[in-house]
Amino acid sequence: MLWFARIRFFRSCFAVFSLGSAIVVAGYGVLLLAEIFDGHGSPTGNFLLFGLGMVFVAFSVVVLLVGLRLLAPGRGD
Repeated sequence: MLWFARIRFFRSCFAVFSLGSAIVVAGYGVLLLAEIFDGHGSPTGNFLLFGLGMVFVAFSVVVLLVGLRLLAPGRGD
């Protein structure tokens, strides 16, 4: 493991950053999914936006879990 991963301050900063980025990416994914139901655009474009939105939402869940894992107590501090 990297040397700065052992320092609680850096681990906490990384956890907060990952939680914030998960919220931003999930919000963008939801906006993409909402754009599909707007009624504008082609079916192919709507399909691509749906796929991109789902990838963003799934990625944000993974990043959220990583951030929560880093904030969990009992990691040998």
